[in-house]
Amino acid sequence: MTDIEALKAGLLELSDEDLGKLLRELAASGAALPALPREEPRDALDQRRFAGGLFCPWCSSTAVSRFGRQKNGAQRYRCRECGRTFGAATRTVLGRGRRKNLGKLEAYVHCMCERKSLRESARICSISLSTAFAWRHRILDALAATLENAVLTGVVEVDQVLFDLSFKGSPVPEALAGRDARKAADTRVCVPVAVSRSGAFAGRVSNLGAPQARDVARVMEGRVAEGATLTSPDPGLLAGAAEGKHRIVRARAEGASRGGCSTERVRAFEKSLKDFVNGRLHGVATKYLNNYVAWNGFLESCGERKDLFEKMLLGIAETAVTATDAHSVGAREAVPLLSPEQKSLLRDLLEGMSQVGKKAPSNGSSGIRQE
Repeated sequence: MTDIEALKAGLLELSDEDLGKLLRELAASGAALPALPREEPRDALDQRRFAGGLFCPWCSSTAVSRFGRQKNGAQRYRCRECGRTFGAATRTVLGRGRRKNLGKLEAYVHCMCERKSLRESARICSISLSTAFAWRHRILDALAATLENAVLTGVVEVDQVLFDLSFKGSPVPEALAGRDARKAADTRVCVPVAVSRSGAFAGRVSNLGAPQARDVARVMEGRVAEGATLTSPDPGLLAGAAEGKHRIVRARAEGASRGGCSTERVRAFEKSLKDFVNGRLHGVATKYLNNYVAWNGFLESCGERKDLFEKMLLGIAETAVTATDAHSVGAREAVPLLSPEQKSLLRDLLEGMSQVGKKAPSNGSSGIRQE
């Protein structure tokens, strides 16, 4: 047996905990990982993914029965509702590539918890840039869907963050091709955010320009527990949001020691989100902004419990249902507005601006979608 074969055999004998620790240390050092297959006990993924009971990843039905095994011994299942067959890895981030890429996924999740760029993550995990991009958004789609189930309780601080409308990595629409055209109207997108004292959060793109109370209410709908206390640096954001189910308390004036509720947490959340999106990542395409809100909020809520949250993110990446593939990631709508009125406003904005900038040269770009 050669030294390389002996090393490979030794690595495959490590426990999940020891190998995960080694992979994290290698990722932290910036070393590129070898293309090492990662084996695990038969049906181990089944036990994790279906811990709460069998379900169909295609239609969510629980009318599921066993349907033989694959050549590698993995259990197959069949849904009695939709008739489709599936395995424990079906519609997960890795899917059919799970067996050979599990080790790389563990390292990739660690890179995400360290907020590393796509190129850093691709180099460290020995994967292509396009694979790193697809994995990032498949994981973030699953994370965002999981976080949608979190309900904010207690004191909830509410505010809004504005970002420039961005088509980073994609061709700029003709209507926005000229600099003068882009200055002709407010092309900022608003992200209302809510943060509880426990660290739970809610936030997503809602509208163009400054928000109205109904925009904030749409983001908070179903996310704030009845009886919770709401406070905001801008009281107008809460008008109509309570609907008699929440208590509204005025925000404490900056520097005041008494009276009102502090809004330090939501302001810190806003700062970290801006630093992450505009600083660390040098801006992101608006179509992906919701994913970055979820990513940053998840990391901010972990505090000093990074190892625990890394395991949680890996569990989501391994077991959560994701319908996202490389094509659907890039094909999503350019501005994920919540209301029909806002979508109509965006169409009118682009049509109106096209008259201003139609003679300006296009500065669109193509190729790999950055961030």
